Amino acid sequence: MTLADRVDEGITERQWQLAIVLSSAVVLVLTLYFLIEGISTVFMHLYYFPIILLAYHYREKGVLYSAGLSALYLLMVFYFDYADSIEIISAFLRVIAFIGVAVVVAFLSTGLQKKQLEYQSVSEFNSYIISNANVWLTVLDGTGKIFVWNKAAEEISGYSASEVVGKNTIWRMLYPDRDYRRTVTATITRIIGEEKVFQNFDTTIRTRDGEKKSISWNTRAFPDDHGVLDRYVAIGIDITERKLAEERNTAEQELATSVAEGKPLDRILSLGLDLALTLADMDSGGVYIADPGTHELELVCSTGISEEFARRVGSIGLDTEKGNVVLRGEPVYSQFGTGDLARGEAEERERLRAIAIIPISRNREVIACLILGSHTRDAVPERRRGPVEIIASYLGNLIIRVRAEEALRESEKRYRTLFERAADCIYIFEAEGKDRGRIVDANMAAAKMHGYTREELLRMKITDLDVEESQASAPERFARALKGEWLTGEVMHRRKDGSVFPMEINGGLLDLGTKRYIVAIDRDITERKQAEKVLAESEERFRGVAERSSDVIILADMTRNATYVSPSVTRILGYRPEEVVDRPPEDFVLPEDLARVMEIHRKIARGLQGETEVRFRKKDGSYAFLGITASPIIKDGEVAGVQLIGRDVTETKQVDLERKEAIDRITRNMEQFAVLNDQIRNPLSAILGYASLEEGPVFEKIVSLCYEINNIITRLDQGYIESEKVRDFLRKHYEIAVNGD
Repeated sequence: MTLADRVDEGITERQWQLAIVLSSAVVLVLTLYFLIEGISTVFMHLYYFPIILLAYHYREKGVLYSAGLSALYLLMVFYFDYADSIEIISAFLRVIAFIGVAVVVAFLSTGLQKKQLEYQSVSEFNSYIISNANVWLTVLDGTGKIFVWNKAAEEISGYSASEVVGKNTIWRMLYPDRDYRRTVTATITRIIGEEKVFQNFDTTIRTRDGEKKSISWNTRAFPDDHGVLDRYVAIGIDITERKLAEERNTAEQELATSVAEGKPLDRILSLGLDLALTLADMDSGGVYIADPGTHELELVCSTGISEEFARRVGSIGLDTEKGNVVLRGEPVYSQFGTGDLARGEAEERERLRAIAIIPISRNREVIACLILGSHTRDAVPERRRGPVEIIASYLGNLIIRVRAEEALRESEKRYRTLFERAADCIYIFEAEGKDRGRIVDANMAAAKMHGYTREELLRMKITDLDVEESQASAPERFARALKGEWLTGEVMHRRKDGSVFPMEINGGLLDLGTKRYIVAIDRDITERKQAEKVLAESEERFRGVAERSSDVIILADMTRNATYVSPSVTRILGYRPEEVVDRPPEDFVLPEDLARVMEIHRKIARGLQGETEVRFRKKDGSYAFLGITASPIIKDGEVAGVQLIGRDVTETKQVDLERKEAIDRITRNMEQFAVLNDQIRNPLSAILGYASLEEGPVFEKIVSLCYEINNIITRLDQGYIESEKVRDFLRKHYEIAVNGD
């Protein structure tokens, strides 16, 4: 670009060329005309116009062009006045003057160009800094009209320079709320009127896309061309992130304080929701918590929505559109009608334009959900999404913490209730140190059982309750507990009135922070000891009866293993009692009879008695029939075992078998007689048939004999019938089973 182009961008290169060519042509034509007319002293000053233009615009080249133009002048003078030496010398001197002027003008033009380039470089540098500064920089007058609007201003506000430069309407768009705009304007006017400058003046603007941003302004007045302080350079710094961080820290402190003060969870979540809405620049929303049973999301707090809408969206099922989005576990930011979400009837009535769904998960399980909405914005700005998700995660931690604390308080309440209402003695006492054994807590049962008040117990040591013998073993019990061993055993305690009673102890180490305690649960076993004594005496009497009984008496547990066998087992089966103890019935009962044993066992398990007969394998390999009577053994209301009384019925069974075999033989013989009768009658019928073919005494004799044989067979049939009656009598009165039964 030429110097002329840089000085005055209104003159183009073509215009410069046209001006130089026209002026040069005019000068040459006039020179030719005047020389023809004999005039040689006036027109030569006209050469300075094209020479100056050439030297100014083209500099070094302009000097050469000027020398060429001067040479043409010298040639024309030489051509017309070649005889006039004085005129030739004058023309030569003029040419030298022309070239000298061109050199001077070119030199001055070059210097001017350097200065202008330096100025332009500084100007361009300043413009570049202003345009590309990472802070909002604008120049305006007292009416608010904009003269400069840099790129940062465009990026922060969303409005381009072409939209705002030369106008003062931008402030209505940046501060749409009239009252807030008036407050800002009044504050600026007052500060500038007093000091001509203001610093760190924070305001909240509304950008083109509707986002709220916090701007810190620094403004200073500077004079116009006439020296009047009527213009201002305003530098705005986007402090939105800092403000959001400050608001988030303040809100988190408030949330932490609310948790520490034990405020209800819905109140804490409401504070978190307000913070999330501020960070997201949204105007409505709610917090949902998953029901532990159904896993459906229930609305626990909301703001910025109508009561009708809150009722309609009060629960989110997992099979709904929003439920599916939540189950995916990833945040969704969407304008209704695009992406994953469609605007339903409820959202249509509420006039919501955008929604953000932020699931809150722990261990891959959704425990809650933060849903934000806007009636004016189309989406949550990307730079605001991170802080919102941090708050959602923080709310998740609060939910877990508050639930844990609530569960802890409930657990402590249940513990205290159980502690106070327990029938057993419960103590907590020091495990080590100079106060070892000092009781720090005890329930009412412990106080009542020992005859002390609770306050009296808390001034005592656990060893103060032991008798001398139990006190001697206390150090050993403490040492075992400190090693982590759970203690069980029996000790003797002394009541306030001096009486002594047995206690069953159960205890172990309890670490609470830096302190170590022993928790002990003791039970008065006086009644149990008395019952054991009575039981021992009863068992002794039972053992005496059992050992004198001719029947086998067996006690077995519910696993069917014998725990006691009376001595009579040796006489009946050949085994010594110790050979049967701890063995199941499968070792002795014949396999064919095991089903009867299992049926008896099932009855015993239901608390019923049972009777059966089974065959036992004797030690010599033979077997004996035992008639078993089984009864359940009940302890503490439950079946604890079985008592079996076995009577040897082998001989009775043998007699029954012999009787049965005899009847069976009679029955078989009778049945054979019946068959024989039928076999005899058939040939008799044939004989009568053939005899009827003959007449005379032989025929009559044959017929007489046949009828006599038939009468004999008939009497045999009657004997069979009588035998049936005999069998029925035996079955009825002797319980003898015969063939066919």
